[in-house]
Amino acid sequence: RAAAARYGHSGAFWDLNPQVPQIPVTHWQIWNEPNSPQFWKPKPNAKRYVRLLRVARRGIRAADPQARLVLAGLFPTPGTDLGVFISRYLPQIYRAKARGLFDAVAVHPYNVRPRDTIKDLVKVRRIMGRFKDKRTPLWVTEIGWASQGQRTPLTVSPERQASYLRQAFTLAERNRKRLKIRRVVWYSLRDAGSSIWYENTGLFTRNGSPKPSWEAFIGLTGGR
Repeated sequence: RAAAARYGHSGAFWDLNPQVPQIPVTHWQIWNEPNSPQFWKPKPNAKRYVRLLRVARRGIRAADPQARLVLAGLFPTPGTDLGVFISRYLPQIYRAKARGLFDAVAVHPYNVRPRDTIKDLVKVRRIMGRFKDKRTPLWVTEIGWASQGQRTPLTVSPERQASYLRQAFTLAERNRKRLKIRRVVWYSLRDAGSSIWYENTGLFTRNGSPKPSWEAFIGLTGGR
């Protein structure tokens, strides 16, 4: 509630800093990949996550009634011990009476090929339909491929990273209306420098040099 009162619509931060452009936080995403034991210990529990979601919504909306809440980004197939596939976890969220507590469902559809990301989103939309939640939009809050680091199915050359970025965003745009896709967020902006694959998904290298994927990104957005 304190965060929303400071940085939300009509937040105190804007009154205290009139020289700063007023860009309030409009959407609050509650947690990250709670269907993976890496982020929800000792093991994922949808009912407990919904309890967190309910408390967070109550606090945020008390300070900023215009605020919107985004469900935690769910990884479709967490390939770790105790990880819960989205095909099980998302229905558990709905069965815990969470419908109405969030304004968007978020997915992290990492895949070897861009076309498979849409297949994951189709599956998620079908689950939402089973629970009579056809209007809530989908947000892709993480998607990406690494251009160096440890060898994994998601580690490719810099040129292929750029190609996959174009394909992923183009596919999302083509399916935007059908699947009600409202946001796609590339992970990430800049490499962190370690050998872990997801720390090498940046549009820039660690020293700030643009990769081919940066050119592909601004080509899609119309930037410079």
